[in-house]
Amino acid sequence: MKALSMLFMFMLLFVASADASYLPPGSSCTSSVQCERSCTNGYCEDLNGYLPPGTRCTSSVQCKRSCTNGFCEQDDGYLAPGTPCSSSVQCRRSCTNGYCEGEDGYLAPGTPCTSSVQCRRSCTNGYCEAEDGYLAPGTPCTSSVQCRRSCTNGYCEAEDGYLAPGTPCTSSVQCRRSCTNGYCEGENGYLPPGTPCGSSSQCKNYCTNGFCDGEALPFVEKLIKSAQKVQDAGCQ
Repeated sequence: MKALSMLFMFMLLFVASADASYLPPGSSCTSSVQCERSCTNGYCEDLNGYLPPGTRCTSSVQCKRSCTNGFCEQDDGYLAPGTPCSSSVQCRRSCTNGYCEGEDGYLAPGTPCTSSVQCRRSCTNGYCEAEDGYLAPGTPCTSSVQCRRSCTNGYCEAEDGYLAPGTPCTSSVQCRRSCTNGYCEGENGYLPPGTPCGSSSQCKNYCTNGFCDGEALPFVEKLIKSAQKVQDAGCQ
């Protein structure tokens, strides 16, 4: 009887997931059925069963290493460069303006800053410039002189003169493709995974919990994942 029950559960899970896709690790979620593994603290775990480094956490059991300042550490035991911090002991280098510095001792391009001494180049509009002396594409801006191209809708354009996929937009003329749900589509005509969406028609796969799913799992991999979830449930 137990075997029949397990088989029935497996069939239900297989039917439910046959055409499903999952949110990328670290994406916001409301249910574990949206993730390849589980939804922990409102974010999808990675395939190892942990929240990815830099993801918000509430306990170290959610991370491969530790949960420091509310974020999962990297494998080296420190918060990743650009991650919010409250003390330099949390970072490989120093905690500057509330963010971990990079290996070069400066805040990464696009990281919020309060002074140019915190950046390899300059602090412009409250963000560190890139190596070319301009704000990185997709970084908030107030003037086109801050960007290599132009400042459109308050964000620096990419090299092609359009806002990068996933950047907020107000008109399709700002994007290489179209402006959908207030964000620029990717080259495939869909919103990138993790971008806010209002309908599955806006995503390559599905709009789950208000965000576009990642790539759909291959048929065989879905079958294995479904069987694994049934087995895990039976062991609890």
